[in-house]
Amino acid sequence: VKLGAVPPLLAALQSDNAERVLLVVCNVAASAEGKAAMLDNDAVEQLVQLLRNSKGELGSNSTRENCVAGLYEIGKGSMRFRRLAKAAGAAEVLKAVAETAGERAREKARRVLVMLKGMQEG
Repeated sequence: VKLGAVPPLLAALQSDNAERVLLVVCNVAASAEGKAAMLDNDAVEQLVQLLRNSKGELGSNSTRENCVAGLYEIGKGSMRFRRLAKAAGAAEVLKAVAETAGERAREKARRVLVMLKGMQEG
């Protein structure tokens, strides 16, 4: 992360390997340093956009689940996440996932929505 791995990692979300890249994004976002780098490099916007445009291969349940998991990891304990998520229109996209995706993706989307709501109230 210190050597600038996050920008090319996020750029790889636009590749044919997006599903695999999402797993790495989730792992990187689990650390404080990785989370900060994700926030600094528009990961929230990119993950929301990937969810919004999910069709065909990108519409697989595992891809949607990993997008939401990435958002959850980035958002845990981050007030900055709320602002970025709001700007990206995350709530609308997450509500759609919570209603239409597979069970695991739906549950993770609900968790992120609760987190966003809690941050708004706090």
